[in-house]
This record gives sequence, structure tokens and C-alpha cells, in this order.
Amino acid sequence: MRRPWGARELSTWGLRVHKHRLAAAVAIAVSVTTLSQTSAFAAGSDVGTPTNLATFPTPLTLSGAAQTCGTGTAYVGLENIGGAPGVVLSATLNSGPGGAANYSAAFDVTDKTTGTVLAPIDSAGMGGPGTTVSVDLPVTDGHAYAWTVAETDGTTWSNAAGPCDFVSDTTAPLSPTVTSTDFPTAGGGLQSGEAGSFTLTSSDPAPATGTGSGFKGYIYSFDSAPSVGGTVVPPNGNGSLVISGQSFSWGTHTLYAQAEDNAGNVSGVTQYSFYVAQSPELSPKLNLQAEPIGVLADGSGSTGLWPITSCTYDFGDKTPTETRSDCGVSVLHEYSKLGTYPVTLTITDKYGNQKSVTKSYTTPGLSKGTLYQATLNSTTWVSGWASPAGSTNFAQSANTALPDGSSQLVGVTTSGALEHNIHYANGSWQGWHTVPQTGVTVTDASIAGMPNGSSQIIEITSTGVLKHDIRNANGSWQASGWGSPAGSTGIAQASITALPNGDSQLVAVTTSGTLEHNIRHANGSWQGWHTLAQPGVTVTNASIAGMPNGSSQIIEITSTGVLKHNVRNANGSWQSTGWGSPSAASEGGPLTFVQATIAAMPDGSTHLLAVDSNGIVENTVRYANGSWTNGWGQIAQTVHVIRPANVSIAGMPNGDIQIVEVSAI
Repeated sequence: MRRPWGARELSTWGLRVHKHRLAAAVAIAVSVTTLSQTSAFAAGSDVGTPTNLATFPTPLTLSGAAQTCGTGTAYVGLENIGGAPGVVLSATLNSGPGGAANYSAAFDVTDKTTGTVLAPIDSAGMGGPGTTVSVDLPVTDGHAYAWTVAETDGTTWSNAAGPCDFVSDTTAPLSPTVTSTDFPTAGGGLQSGEAGSFTLTSSDPAPATGTGSGFKGYIYSFDSAPSVGGTVVPPNGNGSLVISGQSFSWGTHTLYAQAEDNAGNVSGVTQYSFYVAQSPELSPKLNLQAEPIGVLADGSGSTGLWPITSCTYDFGDKTPTETRSDCGVSVLHEYSKLGTYPVTLTITDKYGNQKSVTKSYTTPGLSKGTLYQATLNSTTWVSGWASPAGSTNFAQSANTALPDGSSQLVGVTTSGALEHNIHYANGSWQGWHTVPQTGVTVTDASIAGMPNGSSQIIEITSTGVLKHDIRNANGSWQASGWGSPAGSTGIAQASITALPNGDSQLVAVTTSGTLEHNIRHANGSWQGWHTLAQPGVTVTNASIAGMPNGSSQIIEITSTGVLKHNVRNANGSWQSTGWGSPSAASEGGPLTFVQATIAAMPDGSTHLLAVDSNGIVENTVRYANGSWTNGWGQIAQTVHVIRPANVSIAGMPNGDIQIVEVSAI
């Protein structure tokens, strides 16, 4: 029998810090011989086979289960044996009748990674039944080992017990890196009570040869170091871990983090300290109310520790934000197209602290043929866009102002019926009434509010005939009903306006593209149609406005999309410069038009609205002195939205304008 190593028992060894087990404090050099495994473990009938085989530190399977001795894959973590990585192999003697203590054991080890059978290792010391004997085994990081043990009395050997398999992992993971944009180390992050996240990143270095146990996860805690045996949280797919939903009280806090591999090796502790400022306790409240083509927003109900000085609204469509000092003041916003938008309210307190809240808002669906009306004064919207009850299935509409501050509308339905409505000065509506005409299909209509409170209506039938009727100031209709002035055939579109002397003037576009003019005198007689000659010009649309001085202004759209303007003086002559075109410049570049309308204002100016080739409503003004605004501007409340089939405008006695549009989408 070999000379034994220094006598010791496992139970007398000192402690070594490791997550899972005790370790040898003193390593003893191992004497080896060239005795082969076969000769060392020859079976003998008088010697018992060792029991309680164990590898120390205890190997761990990937599931974390302990495997003291077995043939499954299990990993042994970092220990020092004589200053080098190693493990302790142990077994309990099972021989010695009568209590004899002259038995020992020999351990046979194979490096499965290299296929090398190591020389047998004799146990240190001798003993009898129940004595635990052990040997130290230096190991190589990443290598797999298998070992067996046999007992001897110096002459006879027992059968070998085992095998016991394990894989060595002597390298701990890297200490975690901690990052957080919510709680940066430099401060300035989220405030008390606000939830944020941290990201832990680490890795487990691979051994030079063989196989590592692999990365298991992270151990972390806040404001106190993690305890031994703390919960290991698995990483996500890229090996990192996001710790989310963390909020803190005011002050400095520390995140402690470690990484652990599947062998139980634990990295050093990373400490990440950060400062959390006192929260101003801002609580924004965003209130949204649906509008026909937009949204009405306010921040009433928003609170904070200190006074709130402003509410800023971002409507999610890349338009400029809008700010109000009073969060209870509503902001009306119209969208450039239908859809779903993130609407964000940001409140700011007196010290500059801010907090935001976002809600998703979907614009109400618009129905093709829906009629909308709005009122605008010189600077602001008196009323937002609204659709009077029953205002669906329209193809075209027109409106006019009355001396009492009301306005009257006519609308042509998609089925060819003519409808009439009144918008009273107090903002209420009469409601739509069908103007009965048996067997008549209407394609276009226009209305003029007369100085005596009556209104005159013209319509174009599907056969191209222009017809005329009068609604008296008391609500009755003229006894003679619909009439057609001489020569009123082959008409595609027409417009009528009132003059201060009780006359009405008409322009009509023929099916061949000429522009005609007519007058219905206050006594009920007609001038007759006169062609407004324009060689080489094909007209597609026209509108007329009667001015306070008795003149009239006419606009037309040509087949090339050009808008032209002319003035018929009160004495029946035409302006000497003839037809002119206001600048076609706009926010989006030069414009071409498909339909336009003109309205006279009490101050002698005229307002023009026109639908461009993109379906956008544009606006310009001709002043009483004959000058024009510099180009066209888009009506903010209708930009891109309604994409009207047509638009109409009425100049009200108080200087407001009322707009009527019919949706084309």
C-alpha cells in the first residue's frame, strides 16, 4: 500500500466562502504511482465496497439540483486546492470486522475531455467502517471528469464504487454592468414615485478547452447587499436583464447586482448609486371631445404640488403644439386627414417641472355627402364645424345672408331633390324642408337673400334648364311657383346674388363652357341673357356677389384651373382692366382650382373661397380699394379634411362669414 498523505478528516477543514458549500482550506500535494486502474481495483471478497461517494463542492445540474455522485451532467464551481482550482473526492469505508482501523481507499479518475486516465490517488489516513476518506483533485477549467473508488486492507481490494461524473467550471461570470436612462448616476432622472427601469448586462467567459456551465442569471437588491443564496433571475434572450417598474422615495439609492453561472460561481458585486429628486406631484388630466373633423381638448382637472402655469397640447400630426396658460380653456384642432392620433398634454408648474399624458384619439368617420357649417369673424372661429340634423346625402349646397342676421341654405341631394334650411341669428336651425317638384331632378342650386327679407332661389335641372322661384319674408312661396327666364337652356351651373336696389343678378355656365349674365329687376322683369365673351376661354364654374355700392363682382374657373375675376359697375359697364387673376400662390405652391364662391362684405370687401385640385379649401380677400391679400391661405379648420365637393360662403350683416361645405369623402 502507498504511503498515505497527511492524516485528516473532511470534518476538520476550515470554511471557504462559496455560495453552495464548504471547501478545503489547506491543499495537500498528491502522491501518485503508476499503478493502473485495473490492478488497483482488483475485486476481493473480504473487503467491503465504499459507500456515500461525493464530490465536493457538490456538482449542480442545469436545473440547480445537487448531484453528489451520478452520471448526469453536473457542474462544480470554483474552489482552491493548494492554490489551484480543484475538488475533493470522498467516500465512506465499509470494511474492518471487529472495528479494525487498517483500511484505506484509492480513487481512480478519468479526464473525459482529453480521454486521459489519471494515476490512482490514495486516500489520506486509514480507518474502519464508517470512516470518511478523501483526496484532493486538481482540475482544469471546462473539463469533464469521472471517478471511482475502491477499498483495501493493504492486500485485498474491494469492487470499485461509482462512477461519479462532474464538469469543472472554475471561472466566475463578469461583474454586471448597470445602465438606466430613467435613473442616471448623474441625477436628473425620474422623480419620487415615478416608475422606471434598469438594465443589467454580464457574460460568463468560456474556458480555453472543454465546456463551461453557462450563464444562469442575476442576483440583485436595492439599498442593501444581496444575501448569500439570493434569488437568481434568468436573463432575457440577449443575456441582459431589464428590471422594470421600480419607483423610489426621495434621496440616494443603490442597486447591488451580481451574476451567477450554472456551477454556482458568483461574480463580484456591482454597486450602482443614483439620486431621486422630490416629485412635484404633477397629475395631468387630458379631456378630449370629438368634433366632426377634429378634436376639442382641455386640461381641466390637472393638479400639482405647485401652481400649474401652462398646458401644452401636441395633437400627434406634426403640426405646431398649442399652449394655453389656463388649462381649462379648450383648444379646437382640425386634422389634415382622418385617422388615429396620439394626443399629448404636457403641464408645467411654476418651477418648470413638467409631466405629460397621452391618449389615443380617432377622428370621427366622415360620410360622403355630409353638409357642414361654421361661422368665422375677422380673427377667430365663432363656431366650430357642425353638421345640422339630417345633413347627409347632399351633392351640392349654397347659402346666403339675410338682413335679420339669419342665413338660408339650399342643398341638392344625391337623388336630385332640392332642400331648404334656415340658420337663425341665435344659432338654432329650422331643419331641412324638401321643396316639392314632381318629376324634376335638380343638379345645382343657388340662393340670394334680398333686402326685403325674401330670398330668391335658382336651380338647374337634369335637362339643363335654369328655373327660378321666390320664398317670401313670411315663409310663403310666390304664387306663380317656379319659372324659367327666356333662353335658360343648356345650363350646367349658375349663381345668384342680391343687389341693394332689389334687383338680383345671375351668372350661368353653359354646357359648352360660355359664361352668361342676366338681371331680374326688382319689378320682376328680366334683362335677358348676355354672353360675356372671352375668346378661347372655356368656363367650368362661376359665382357672383352683389356689392353695397350696386356693383357686382364675378369669379370664374377656367378649364385649365385658373380663377379669374371681374367687376360689373353699378351703371352696367365693366371695369376697364377686364378679367384679372389674383395671385395663385399658396402655402403649398401655385394653385389650380375646380370650384369657387364669392361673398360681399358690409365694408365693401369680398371674401373668396375656392376648392383646389387637391380638394383643399383656400381663402383670399379683395379689399374695397381693389387690392388683394398676398396669395391664398388654407382655411385651418378644413385643411385636407372634408375635401369638399363644393363650398359656399355668405357675408353676414355683422361682418362674420358663414361657410357651408359638402364632404366629398
